[in-house]
Amino acid sequence: MAVRNLVATLALALALGGVVAGQLLIFPAIDGSGPLADANLARALRAPLELRLATVTALFAAVASACLLSRADGKLPLTLTLAALAALTINRGWILPELHELSQRVDLVSRLPAARMERVEAWTRRYQGVDALAAISLACALLLRESLALRSLRAISTMAQSRGE
Repeated sequence: MAVRNLVATLALALALGGVVAGQLLIFPAIDGSGPLADANLARALRAPLELRLATVTALFAAVASACLLSRADGKLPLTLTLAALAALTINRGWILPELHELSQRVDLVSRLPAARMERVEAWTRRYQGVDALAAISLACALLLRESLALRSLRAISTMAQSRGE
């Protein structure tokens, strides 16, 4: 049971770290890597990384969900993890492929054609919104899970102290 708890916590942390690192560190570094950076080249570099990171984070969320299935400390962490898994799967299976397909049909430097560029921006907002939802769900599941574990440790400590006195 202790190994399952450790794996669940590690998988939740890695899934959350993947989403946060991708959105806040990796992809902004690719997109804005100096005045000589070409947006079309950045898109070409970013697309496979986004797909792989989305796959890995969804996999970690699935592992965490599997580990949380038999937990006796409530179903809310499992529900939050399943919500994050659903969001990450939607991103990987539908939003990212559609976004990459649309972005290949526009010139990101000249931002033409304008109608397609608006669709790319709309799909980008969807992708970022769903990723934010997944990150919030993962963070809440991790915090709730750890607070429940801390509460049970305090209860065990209190019982041990009352028996000793």
